Amino acid sequence: MHVGNKNKLPLNVGSILVFKTVLINIGNGYNENSGAFTSPIRGIYFFMLSFMTHGNEGTTLGIYVNDETLCTAYESSASGTGSCSALKELNVGDVVNVKALYHGASLHAEGSGFKNQNALVGFLYKAL
Repeated sequence: MHVGNKNKLPLNVGSILVFKTVLINIGNGYNENSGAFTSPIRGIYFFMLSFMTHGNEGTTLGIYVNDETLCTAYESSASGTGSCSALKELNVGDVVNVKALYHGASLHAEGSGFKNQNALVGFLYKAL
């Protein structure tokens, strides 16, 4: 799975980010309407979140598995970047999404030479 956004994303604390640009979605585990990835098979998965902010304050985003924090990323300046990545064993039906934990900015839109700067990437590392 590789998903991102072409438009600026406003952030609300606790909200789930919905990435509308789906570049790769083998197995259709990612739902572009809800922003959730649902594990189709049991295994070890790798996830990576990266983002670029647009605004005057910091922003914290996190990858969650079944509402538990997997990793968090903080960006502390205007128009900066943040990222986090992790491996996690998932069972069939486990749900992964990205949530805004703190916001003082929005996520930057594509343009000015930037592309796919707001992205969630995930893949099956090893089936179990």
